[in-house]
Amino acid sequence: MEAAVSAHGISAEKHNEMLKFGWWLYIASEVMLFASMIGVMVLAKSKYESPEYNIPLLSLNTFLLLMSSWMVVRALASVQEGDQVALARALFIAGLLGTTFITLQIVEYTELSHHGLTLTSSMYGSVFYMLTGFHGFHVFLGVLWLFGNFFRALKGHFTPDKAIGIEVMGLYWHFVDVVWIVLFTLIYLM
Repeated sequence: MEAAVSAHGISAEKHNEMLKFGWWLYIASEVMLFASMIGVMVLAKSKYESPEYNIPLLSLNTFLLLMSSWMVVRALASVQEGDQVALARALFIAGLLGTTFITLQIVEYTELSHHGLTLTSSMYGSVFYMLTGFHGFHVFLGVLWLFGNFFRALKGHFTPDKAIGIEVMGLYWHFVDVVWIVLFTLIYLM
């Protein structure tokens, strides 16, 4: 049996390996970017007093984001099993949880701004909003990707042999979740 060959003359397997490697490189570059911003946050925390945060709200938000990651795991397992309904359901729920995360982050920003923490209130405020906002932007992009894949799944685009789109999306989404765990611990709990 002959292996499927892409338009570029490489096997589908080689294409998928190259695609995953490219995503790992992208994630590595994002790790460096977030690490530099986290370094600035550590400096800001040493110079300024951080406000009181709504830890119950933030804990709920963290839980929701982690559950969205679990749904992405379920999406990949579903496509690998050929279960289109479970795939679409998992992608939709993950997107909904990501959207809820962003909504609760806006609630948090509103509360903090009413307590005087704004983008221009101090270096700490600037770094806080830059770092959490940059992460929130990544969540927003991930939500768009999740819902885009949800609509593609409804059309039967993904199969056990064509699951790479779910797999690389999962790499990105899990990266976003791991970054949040670091930010949640560093900013809110320390």
